[in-house]
Amino acid sequence: MEKTYEVKGMTCVICKNTVEKGLNKLDGVNTCKVNLLENEATIEYDETIVNEELLAKTIKDLGYELVTHEENKLDFQKLWLIISIVLVLFLMYLSMGHMINLPDLPFNHYIQLVLTIIIFIINRKYFISGFNALRHLNPNMDSLVFISSTVSFIYSLFALYR
Repeated sequence: MEKTYEVKGMTCVICKNTVEKGLNKLDGVNTCKVNLLENEATIEYDETIVNEELLAKTIKDLGYELVTHEENKLDFQKLWLIISIVLVLFLMYLSMGHMINLPDLPFNHYIQLVLTIIIFIINRKYFISGFNALRHLNPNMDSLVFISSTVSFIYSLFALYR
């Protein structure tokens, strides 16, 4: 049987290779081809040996999510991207506006802190994916985002406290 599934959480070529290698190692899987641009995996497998639950569990163990049923393709990623861009632009105004003589807002640093936390929450999928990849000792680009953003945030908290 050959079937195409959506795989959530893939963001780079390392993710693609991880999914392909992980599924190709399974007994009963003949071939697995992953399309990173479409976030899809086309899997040819023997139904008597492998089922969708085993495929989903294998993918979950690798740090991703296999969609085994037809879901609504309407994705809010574009909306979250637009919201993030607007918040980042406002954050840049707050943090760098004084360089071009723009007035500071009262409690400027605390507003920046709240905006940063909101941006982190909106983009949490990158942090979750990066953490899971590190936990499975298979770092990817999300791991770099997770580490660098977390360390920068912790340092800024320390600087705000000082």
